[in-house]
Amino acid sequence: MSKRETPRSKAGEAPLTLSESRRYYALLKKQGKALLSHPDTVRLLLKKPKKVGLALLALVPSKDPYAEVRRQWEKFYQKFFGLTVDLSAVRIPDVQADFSRLIIVAQGITLNVAMAACKKRFPTWQYSDDLDASVIENNRTAAGGAYAVWFRSRVEADEETKNKSANDLGAEHIKGITLLERILMELEYFGRTGQHLDIQNVTLCSGSRYSDGRVPSARWGGGRFYVGWCGAGCSLSDLRARVAVS
Repeated sequence: MSKRETPRSKAGEAPLTLSESRRYYALLKKQGKALLSHPDTVRLLLKKPKKVGLALLALVPSKDPYAEVRRQWEKFYQKFFGLTVDLSAVRIPDVQADFSRLIIVAQGITLNVAMAACKKRFPTWQYSDDLDASVIENNRTAAGGAYAVWFRSRVEADEETKNKSANDLGAEHIKGITLLERILMELEYFGRTGQHLDIQNVTLCSGSRYSDGRVPSARWGGGRFYVGWCGAGCSLSDLRARVAVS
């Protein structure tokens, strides 16, 4: 762009003069050039320079606050599954207080695939040899594309849900973790820390069901990662769901 040229404007708006453009650039500094195509809006802002900063923050698109966590999960799928995935377009649910662990489930990752990745890195035991065939109900799946879900960032499952069965949680409309989400959570935590989850308690995967109506469960004990089961009406103090925000 030459010294005499000014940015192109929307139809019906007079282009900015060279003086106006210079004042605008000085005012913006590093906040962006998104408003250059709206000269009348720029002129209004120039009349109220003290309010320009807040106005620009509202009008100029902000950076993705979850860009780094997206990259971390892309690296996770490359490292543990040999998959190259693009998670830049995955919708991130609104975060709630106390929920800081984000799980992104990539399309194409099944229960059997996830357990196979675990078996390569630590001992496991599972109630069914073919979890894909046995677990037939899940509250969330990536069949239509990758998705994200928030959980509390804790080693042990949520104390808030102790003594509540899967039936109780359903009646209270409390969303719980699925078995696949819990397996990915184990694998991600192990890859990041070398440690395991649910050392003292058991995660009730209330977001999933086996074909016989039983509820999957997961824990670390006896030097291995267990994927077991319990009845939908079973409630114990050490059997706890992980509440999901999706």
